[in-house]
Amino acid sequence: MRWLCVVGALLWASQIWAEVPQMGVAVGTVTVEGKQWQRISLRPDIPIGPFGVALDIELFVDHEGNFSKRGWDFSTGQAARETIFRKIYYIRYGRPKDPVFMKVGALDNVTLGYGLIVDGYTNALEYPSVKRIGFQGDVKGRIHFQWVVNDIDDAFTGGPWFGVRAALPVFGKLRVGGTLAMDVNQYAGLKDRDGDDVPDAIDPFPDDGTAWMNTDADSDFPDMTPDYRVEDGDTVWVDTLDIDGDNIYDAFQSGYRKRKGREPFKKSENTDRIVVVGVDMGYPLLEGPVGLELYGQAAKFLTGESKGGWGLAAPGLKLTAGSLAARLEYRNFKGRFRPEYFNDLYDLERARVVGDSVVTKEADLDTISLQGVFGRAVLRVGDLVSVRATYQYLTGERRDQRFYVDGRALELLLRQVPRLEELSAYYHKDHIDTKEAGFFDPTPNTIYGYKIGFQVGQGVQLIWHAHYEYTPTEDPKKPKLHKYVTVETEVRF
Repeated sequence: MRWLCVVGALLWASQIWAEVPQMGVAVGTVTVEGKQWQRISLRPDIPIGPFGVALDIELFVDHEGNFSKRGWDFSTGQAARETIFRKIYYIRYGRPKDPVFMKVGALDNVTLGYGLIVDGYTNALEYPSVKRIGFQGDVKGRIHFQWVVNDIDDAFTGGPWFGVRAALPVFGKLRVGGTLAMDVNQYAGLKDRDGDDVPDAIDPFPDDGTAWMNTDADSDFPDMTPDYRVEDGDTVWVDTLDIDGDNIYDAFQSGYRKRKGREPFKKSENTDRIVVVGVDMGYPLLEGPVGLELYGQAAKFLTGESKGGWGLAAPGLKLTAGSLAARLEYRNFKGRFRPEYFNDLYDLERARVVGDSVVTKEADLDTISLQGVFGRAVLRVGDLVSVRATYQYLTGERRDQRFYVDGRALELLLRQVPRLEELSAYYHKDHIDTKEAGFFDPTPNTIYGYKIGFQVGQGVQLIWHAHYEYTPTEDPKKPKLHKYVTVETEVRF
């Protein structure tokens, strides 16, 4: 009720100071914890002068038909923060091409400078199952400032990652920039909704803050009575069995065995910071309807296992011509380095559970020397389609490739199919090594999906979004496929 009053006040204020707000209501299914839940969302989008506010006020009905407290939980500090943050889709000042643009909430396609360190980052890849409240800024002037923070809530739970860049003219039209990106703790991205310090992915009781391990040898897993819990401040083991005497509990947890006395992974006991710095410079060769810029950029890892790994991208050419924007550059990398380290997949790769271990993205980097080319093009064909494609081909001690393609239909094409309101698709694959697998074979670095929207009534749209991703298994050639489907009915008035 409190939140409905807030929304009502905002709507009333917007009638006085702003353009007419838009209101949307979405009803549909969403994948939560591997199960299909129903989600009802009220989405007011309120412009107020140079500001814009988009809220997302939601109710969840779980797979058993019960209203869930998800998004309305104030039991712990972390839960209360998440409850408040989940109500905000974004708050913005200005628009991306304005002299001053700032945005808090859902971020999409954030790039700092020429993108060697931070490129195409989004914190909304898992929306609406996972909501992150990021902070982005772009202030253009004689000195050009840019910054990004992935999730404000991470600052309360172990550390966010952030990036900042500043660029200024030093000689005529020659501009020089510097970038700093830091992940304060890569493990902070592991979700822990019950606040017991054990990530949900390895916690058999993710909604019970006093229990985090199942060790008995009965047949039900997880059983209704946790075996490893806190009572009066002490850790108590209950019903632990070792029938064959091999010092291994006979029960399985998440497909692997737990050894006696072995504690689960605790977020507060594990920190792993990574710092990347970079420099760049650019000089315009042509200005006007057709623009051509010569540039170069370099970056280096300063901390962690990848300390000393570096990358150089020069020379590079950036072209803008009408509806075409493209760039091409030569690249040279040495040591434990990966370009566009903070990219659209970063929240998935930052830290993940593999078997009974937690592995960071940095730990997957190889010590290797590679050289090759990188290209990207964004093309809009009238009001028909918009396509973005990225390709990288590196050789050296091995071949490494990357391929991204995104496309969406525009208004003129959509009108050719009755009631079609939206049509888009994407395919992203990193770290392609054709000696290990085929170019399009699935790997943990592959994601793809599509979105289709149809008008089913006046102001009513049915949206189907299918998203696919993979996680590692013990067999590197057989990653596990995860499919997430969201079906929503959206009403705008």
